[in-house]
Amino acid sequence: MSLYHLSGKKLIGDKLYEQLEEISIDLYIKAHDFCENKGIILADTKILIWNN
Repeated sequence: MSLYHLSGKKLIGDKLYEQLEEISIDLYIKAHDFCENKGIILADTKILIWNN
């Protein structure tokens, strides 16, 4: 596990980190599939998630 993952888990906790990771991956896959069907290459993504 990278330092990036460890610091994220320390900041928000293991459970929330894993939920956000799963949501982010699912969102990326949906965006990739959408773009692929349109002949678009999904080259760079940034997904911002916050909790008030």
